Amino acid sequence: MPFFMGGISIFCLFLLLNHYGLVLSGHDYTMAAATLNIEGQRRASNGEYSESIIAYSKAIKIDSNFPNSYYNRGVSYSMLGQQNLALMDFNKFISQMPQDSKGYNYRGYVLRHLGKDSMAILDFNKAIQLDSEYLSAYYNRGVSFSLIGKSSLAILDFTKVLKIDSNYANAYLYRGYLEFKENEKGLSCTDMHKAANLGVQAAKEFVAKNCGLSN
Repeated sequence: MPFFMGGISIFCLFLLLNHYGLVLSGHDYTMAAATLNIEGQRRASNGEYSESIIAYSKAIKIDSNFPNSYYNRGVSYSMLGQQNLALMDFNKFISQMPQDSKGYNYRGYVLRHLGKDSMAILDFNKAIQLDSEYLSAYYNRGVSFSLIGKSSLAILDFTKVLKIDSNYANAYLYRGYLEFKENEKGLSCTDMHKAANLGVQAAKEFVAKNCGLSN
């Protein structure tokens, strides 16, 4: 179903029908919300996060039980740095989809950006409980562990990430930094070389400074 039909948007059609007392079926509500959600995703994919939020909000107005609109709007709010609004949307998404791991993972990401790493770790734990191969959740938990000084746990998470995806450059980078902090220079330089070979500029600079023959 196209977003615009005969020059009138789905949302405007919904408002007109509502104004004249005409009732949409449950299927029609879901289809209208889904169409607006797709429009929001299109906007977000182009970096138009404010516009995507408008589309998602219209979808929610039509069907407040359409969970993907809350999730996607939360992502757009987060991309704009509006983490408190994002948190509200992920809370709503999780209340509707409590067995969906991605809601916990992204809520954890938002909590970390709000400086609440211990709470974030609980969400990453839940995401991993629901999906034991959830690469992003292991990576995010590793970052949070590193931020609260739990280096050994962080290293374990980055190691898990690399078992799932051996080309995950930032996992080598983070693990390399932590190994260097733990005085494991050989391991650190090995990881940093791998990150550098995968194109990470910070790793290239680290190698040049810390992993030469004279160091």
